[in-house]
Amino acid sequence: MKKRQRTVLVSTAPLLLTTILALAQVAAQTRSPGNIALVNGQWFDGQSFERKPMYSVEGRFTFKKPQRVDRTIDLNNAWIVPPFADAHSHSFGLGIPGADAKYARGYLADGVFYVQSQGNLPMTVADRMAIRLNTPEGIDAAFSNATLTSHNSALHAFFASMILPQGMFPGYTLETLNNVRYFEIDNEQELNRKWPLILAQKNDFIKTYLWLTDNAPFVGPPPLMGKHALTPDVFRAIVSQAHAAGLRVSVHTISAGDFKVAIEGGADEIAHIPGFGNVSLEMATLAAKRGVPVVTTMAQKAGPVDKIPPAMRAAAAAGLLGATNNLKTLAANGVNIIIGADTPTDTTIAEAAYLKSLGTFDNAAMLRMWGTATPLAIFPNRKIGAFKEGYEASFLALDADPLADWAATKRIRMRFKQGLLMEPVAQ
Repeated sequence: MKKRQRTVLVSTAPLLLTTILALAQVAAQTRSPGNIALVNGQWFDGQSFERKPMYSVEGRFTFKKPQRVDRTIDLNNAWIVPPFADAHSHSFGLGIPGADAKYARGYLADGVFYVQSQGNLPMTVADRMAIRLNTPEGIDAAFSNATLTSHNSALHAFFASMILPQGMFPGYTLETLNNVRYFEIDNEQELNRKWPLILAQKNDFIKTYLWLTDNAPFVGPPPLMGKHALTPDVFRAIVSQAHAAGLRVSVHTISAGDFKVAIEGGADEIAHIPGFGNVSLEMATLAAKRGVPVVTTMAQKAGPVDKIPPAMRAAAAAGLLGATNNLKTLAANGVNIIIGADTPTDTTIAEAAYLKSLGTFDNAAMLRMWGTATPLAIFPNRKIGAFKEGYEASFLALDADPLADWAATKRIRMRFKQGLLMEPVAQ
């Protein structure tokens, strides 16, 4: 009898320990923010900074002093801006041990609280808990999971010639990534057959892949020459299915023709400014009218050169020139420009710096794009990206005025998320 009891205790010990650790982590992530007075701060209002007291009541901003103040935080005359965002990330779900935690720390260190993953291996609940994903103590992320493309598309050529050789998705092949990291869809019948598998990934949005639908001239390495992706008809069918399921559709575009197919086909977001061909005034105006945000992803094409695979350097240079021209057209016609990096190893720090160097946007516009427009594009149903009554109480405290000194965006004194003062970030 004693022996049987001992066996039961030993066999349940690992489960008990796992449960205790999980409960402890949940408790740490759900501690009450309480009522906090935020004093001596200079708050960005979209154009300039205003000195005023603010309050965080159970994780929400208010201008009214609550009857009970649990704590006062002196901001020491810091310049307060909304946290930054990355609308085009590939940093998570790479299948590389330790990578998720490393990149999550990098985002927090750079003040990037909101991330949109535009293609990844689906992450488990344990994966997400390990990096405190979507909690007040970690980054908030939306995931597309698999990308929808065609058979033998440009995406496959990228994976075979560059992505897999760089060590991403270790243990996977083009064949085993199929129906996990991407779905191959050549017609509507195939879409209908695979749609339940796509939805089973529990996507936050749908990522689609268009590539040279207009056969635009393209300077690129041999593996990409002559490649295409989804046809316009299949793309439109995907949009219809996604919208019926309540899911947004983000679209990879490389040419002006892709942009036209995407906008006319009902895209909710353009994942890249096209670099080949000129976006027409008509399409730019239509994108603005429909409120379709367009993600930048330009710094990766600008270098440093040693970060660009040699075979892609000519295409990157040509694509950067075209994207720069199209950015000016889109911005001049009121299109919602949002910021994304499109590199697994970088946050949007480099992307924002590159956009700033172009001189197209002043510092106030850059802050609005990075801290307001981009977060709202990722999480359109949340009250984030501004210091307004009832909005989520999240901010960055900078040590200088970023309107006068853009480099101040890299000098973060304090990170505050949903009513909680975040721990110092160790890289």
